[in-house]
Amino acid sequence: MATVVGTYRTKSLTPTPDNIYDGSLSRGNVLVAYDEYTFAASDIGTVVQVCPTLPSEARIVDILINNAALGSSVTLSIGDSDTATRYISAYGANSNTSTSLSVAAGRMYKVGTNDGDNIITITTAGAAATGKVQITVLYAMI
Repeated sequence: MATVVGTYRTKSLTPTPDNIYDGSLSRGNVLVAYDEYTFAASDIGTVVQVCPTLPSEARIVDILINNAALGSSVTLSIGDSDTATRYISAYGANSNTSTSLSVAAGRMYKVGTNDGDNIITITTAGAAATGKVQITVLYAMI
């Protein structure tokens, strides 16, 4: 059986000016931003801005969503003001659901890379939404 070393462990074991990586990937402090919103027959395409504005250089570790049954055919996407599906692509929110960050490119995404990426958004689709959503954003800062 072989023992292998991950990409960032390798970089930490053999640091050079060419391979120094962002400290928030190994030495960061994980912070939490929480918010909730109750939809009231909100139209398809409603965009809800949630949580405090994230600081530049924050790394998104995970996003957790809990929602009530929001209505038949309702889907939610979680992203930011730049890309509506950066963290969670449209998922069925027609029953009580819990889900987390599912878009690979969103994991460890560095806030400040694009304009507007510091404001987390929830976007509805499929049908009018009624019910409560809770969101927890875990992000790392060095």
